[in-house]
Amino acid sequence: MVLGVAWDRIAVVSYDPDWPMAYQAECERILRAVGGARFILEHVGSTSVPALAAKPIIDIMIGLDTLEHAALLLHPLQGLGYEYMSELETVMPERRFLRRIQSGKRTHHIHMVAWDSDFWKRHLAFREFLRAHPEQAQTYGRLKLALASAYPDAPEAYMDGKSPLINKLETIALAWFKQPADRG
Repeated sequence: MVLGVAWDRIAVVSYDPDWPMAYQAECERILRAVGGARFILEHVGSTSVPALAAKPIIDIMIGLDTLEHAALLLHPLQGLGYEYMSELETVMPERRFLRRIQSGKRTHHIHMVAWDSDFWKRHLAFREFLRAHPEQAQTYGRLKLALASAYPDAPEAYMDGKSPLINKLETIALAWFKQPADRG
């Protein structure tokens, strides 16, 4: 259990070129379900980075004008089979987290945040940096594969093992992301 939530066995797999299509299909389901609500959808996490090994879970970040607007989306998202994990707000009060499980496995995560929050900026910068720097993405992917192999039933150890590299790359990514001339 991590943060009082049961987690699946850690399984990191090679990049699947179908992940972007899975993200797009889920976005279409979300858009149909929530109607005219105002928000921004972004594919984040490792499945959003070409060639990066990942847990096969599509992470979707929903950017809102204010976090209070998340309440308007909860019911429609739950109608799509998402489970709202309110207990995680004790450690990340700036995010509303939902997960979708199919056939006993997590398939999707939704992170609802304010689009001008640090969470939003950090995740977009990290994704864009890894997309633009495949060598850094591969270093991260190798670490994830090694940690998943070493700790398949210990999500805390897996997450703790990734944290130093993630923190380092996020710092670099945020500085890089703020300098549009340096991208590319």
